[in-house]
Amino acid sequence: MKGSGKASSEEGKKLNNYLEDIRNELGDCYRALQVNRKIITADSIKQAFQRTGEEEHTLKKLVTYHNTTASNTLAWGTLKNYFTTQKYLELFLKNQMKAKDLHLSELNYKFIQDFEYFLRNYQPIDHHAGMSNNGVMKHLERLRKMLTLAMRLEWITRDPFEKYQMKFVKVNYNSSLIFF
Repeated sequence: MKGSGKASSEEGKKLNNYLEDIRNELGDCYRALQVNRKIITADSIKQAFQRTGEEEHTLKKLVTYHNTTASNTLAWGTLKNYFTTQKYLELFLKNQMKAKDLHLSELNYKFIQDFEYFLRNYQPIDHHAGMSNNGVMKHLERLRKMLTLAMRLEWITRDPFEKYQMKFVKVNYNSSLIFF
């Protein structure tokens, strides 16, 4: 095959496998540029392959961007809830993922499931009890809103929540109670 080494030795076979992997990865970069409707040039494929050029957006950058831009439109109590979700995301990244941050492109259904599991099992050190189902769902709802923002900003191309379904528990309040 043109563009390959002689495959008569073990070293030649390894070289050919490596070259084939590189060709496949370059093809993936080309297809990703097509899907994202980017201009396709040799340089843009090279940048995608080398992961240079456009900066990869991270979860922490998204949360910070959201909280900064929403500070003028959201009520303080609502914004405070987003800060709490941010705190839980940072704890999850540190304790469960053993990471300081993640690229948005790394977020998937498993990440959401693992974050949900973390929230359900998190026991605060202070006097607070663990979270109820609806408390967990509210944090996931806020994360979903931030990831929807990332999609609108074209920071990600697919929604990690696409197959995830939120399950809120309906709470009935007894309306016959009289408060003094």
